[in-house]
Amino acid sequence: PAQLVAAVSPQLIYALAGEAWPYSGRFSIIAAPLLRGMLRRQIDRRGKIAAAGDPLGTEPPPQGGGPDRRRRHHDALATRAEARRADHAAKATLRRYPVDATSIGPTRIGNALAAMAERIRRRHGLDVAICWEPLIAVLPAEARERLAREASGVTIRGQNLIWACAAIGWAPLLSPGWITGAWLFAVLILLCVLYGALRETVEAYCDLIEAIIVVYRYLLFQALGMKLPDAVAAEVAAGAALSAYLYGEDAAEANVLNSQAPDAS
Repeated sequence: PAQLVAAVSPQLIYALAGEAWPYSGRFSIIAAPLLRGMLRRQIDRRGKIAAAGDPLGTEPPPQGGGPDRRRRHHDALATRAEARRADHAAKATLRRYPVDATSIGPTRIGNALAAMAERIRRRHGLDVAICWEPLIAVLPAEARERLAREASGVTIRGQNLIWACAAIGWAPLLSPGWITGAWLFAVLILLCVLYGALRETVEAYCDLIEAIIVVYRYLLFQALGMKLPDAVAAEVAAGAALSAYLYGEDAAEANVLNSQAPDAS
């Protein structure tokens, strides 16, 4: 059973990200309405987060005179500090959603992955799905080891979720009925906690992937013999050219774009 769970865990995480869903075929009749509803829910959630809060302004409003002026001023500062914390929390949550609404995923795990890929493409021109494996091949050993540890953490969280789902199978063996109900309720709470832990681990893994690309992306250009860009605008074009080259299509166009990128040397 342990080997089966280990084999199924990556596929579970893949499915929780919204990938490999039956978008066409006979099962799409059931999956399509469910998927559309989940996407709409995530879009609504992102919109509510973005619309929450009021502008902070540059300074707290004046409190006037009077003997309690100091207390009112401190109350205003406390209110402003609370609003700033709420604003930072909202921005941190929005960071886990892609800006492009058409890239929204059906789950928060899928959105964290989509937002990471969107930022990398917007800042560096790289398609992470295409460039990731070649980049891993040229990474220093310490960077690969850290990635392996984080990936192992994601897999373990997925395995824990599967084991918790398997615990539901014990319910028919329990009696009386109130014990069965209590068991199912406890398993449901555990599933929610484990899913939250899996989501946080995936988000941390996304941050690590983004940091690895920011620090080591130049190794990929060097390994492919492509010129290193020396400006942000040039990097976006060069990254797009590199992605096109690795994808195996439009190679001639990729070479043209690369020839236009300035040489960092």
